Amino acid sequence: EWLAQAVQLITESNVDRIAGKIVLTFSQPNVSALEAYQKALSFNQKKMSAKGLSVTANMISKRKVFDTVGNFNDQLLSGGDWEWNRRATRAGFTIAYGEGVTIHHPARSSWGELLKKSLRVNSSIDMGKSLSRNILNIIIRLPKGLFPPIKRGVEILRNPELTRREKMMAWLVCYALKIFGHGVQILAGLRIIKPTRS
Repeated sequence: EWLAQAVQLITESNVDRIAGKIVLTFSQPNVSALEAYQKALSFNQKKMSAKGLSVTANMISKRKVFDTVGNFNDQLLSGGDWEWNRRATRAGFTIAYGEGVTIHHPARSSWGELLKKSLRVNSSIDMGKSLSRNILNIIIRLPKGLFPPIKRGVEILRNPELTRREKMMAWLVCYALKIFGHGVQILAGLRIIKPTRS
């Protein structure tokens, strides 16, 4: 019913874009630490749509939005959906959350998959900046990069869909990924590693 629900909502609500609900699926009944992390922080379309955003895992848009704001920026290694949605929102195009416009999306089940995504996202953060500017940014951000994730930690703790065990596992994975991502930013900023799409 995904497409029928989307057409009904976009017509009745007279909106330009829909951020549809994304339900994560897991390989086992008892979620792993990696799955708990994703369950806690991934694909909160309701929250993102309130900011004018949607991930492309479940987004519907009228053709006129693309005709006006253009296509996705294929030069970006990551975050093209956010960048495009920001352009659409700035241009005045509306977006609504679609609770009934639901898809099921498998959670990443290995560290390799999560680290690969983190590498892609974090290696491109300082693209285009000079080496001296990157070194200054690294010095300024070093303490923050090693500090435990407070804001995300609060978000995890307040999530009513998680058990106490899942909250602890999700926070530990979040912290590990923060440290890894910060290390990637440092190496990319120093030009030791290059931004990558894979």
